[in-house]
This record gives sequence, structure tokens and C-alpha cells, in this order.
Amino acid sequence: VIRNSVMESLKEKKYIIKENINDDLNGVLTIPIKGENYDGCIIIINKRIDYKNNERNTEIMKVLESQIKFAIRKSNELKYVFKLFSLYIDKRQIAKMLEDPNSMRRPELINSVVLFADLSGFTKISNQINPLEVFSFLSKVLYEFTKIINVNGGIVDKFVGDRILGVFGINGSENILENAIKSAIEMQNTLKEEFKKYNIGVKIGLVKGEMLYGNIGGKFKSDLTVIGSGVN
Repeated sequence: VIRNSVMESLKEKKYIIKENINDDLNGVLTIPIKGENYDGCIIIINKRIDYKNNERNTEIMKVLESQIKFAIRKSNELKYVFKLFSLYIDKRQIAKMLEDPNSMRRPELINSVVLFADLSGFTKISNQINPLEVFSFLSKVLYEFTKIINVNGGIVDKFVGDRILGVFGINGSENILENAIKSAIEMQNTLKEEFKKYNIGVKIGLVKGEMLYGNIGGKFKSDLTVIGSGVN
């Protein structure tokens, strides 16, 4: 049963292109693999060796199982690190750094639109309400603003207190000015009830032009950001 299933799968995936494919298969060895978040099996196929259920093959499979579990665990750890860092650096930039580690060492001249957003009246209200309430409110605002910027093709460069700096054009996206304007309008129209409750408004500015994008700083502290007259 296993042999026929394996061969049908191989034929379907076009790994073996022959009419009488069963004649090619002499041995199939399988072992289940189970972990905390996955389960599956190893299948070893050989058309010359007829695997027997002996002690040596069992030991070989145990070693293979251990190595594959280790590889899966490392893969899951890498996914976790990627997810963690994507909270601080845009995931598209992380992918670019993993593909070319030297890419972020060279500043790149880009034509971009920078969006500046600032909460008007925030300083006054932050002195009147509980710090935890301030923290919760600001986190919600920055989350919504970040979501809007990302959906419209931009990335969030940084938060500075109650201010947010978004950049459009880093990833070669088109219609960067239109996308930035769309983001600004959506940011003005979101969280209206919350803003009304605290008597807070949103001031937004857009600047378009050439800027340098890359890592600035040194080995003790570095920041992936845009530099140029438009940002200043």
C-alpha cells in the first residue's frame, strides 16, 4: 500500500515519468515523526535496495529522525526571530537583509514620500490622566496608524513619543504620493470616538523628494532610516 501510494505521488509530481513505474521501486522505508507543533514521516526510496526491518536500519532512521527534528526546531526558531524583529523593522527589509547581508551597509538613494503625523493636544492630556491609560491609548493609535501605512505600501520608520514617521517608496512601490495622501486621509478618519473623548487631533505633513535610506550610527547603536533635507 505504501509503495503504491508513494509511486502514485511521484508520478503525479512528475518526479518519475514512466508508464511502468512500479518496476523502478524496490525498497521503501518509512518512520513517523511527531513534535509539539507538527507530525509527518520520513520516506526513503531506493530502487536497488530492498530494505529489511533490521536493527541497523532502525538505528539509521532514529538518527535521521533526530536530525530532521533538529532542523525543524531551528526553522521554527528562525521564524520566531523573524516575527520578533518584524515588530521593529519592516519584514520586507528583514527579508532583503537575509538575502543580501551587505545591502543595509550601503545607503541607497531613493525617491520617496515621508509622512509625519503628530497628535495635537496629547501633551496636555498626558498630564491629566493615568500614565497606564496614556500608554494604552497611544499604543492603540500607533497600531492603527501603522496598519494604515503598511496596507498602503509604506513602512513605519519610527515612533517618537506621540509622533510617527512613515516612508513610501523604499520597496520600489508605485504611486507613492497617492498612497501617502490616502494614508493621511485614513489616519484623519480613524479612531474618531477616541480622539473626541480625549479632545485630541492629528496633524499630518507630507514631503516628497530624494533621500538616502540605510543604516546610520555604529556598532554600539544603529538605526535603519531615511536621511535628507525632506526629513529634516
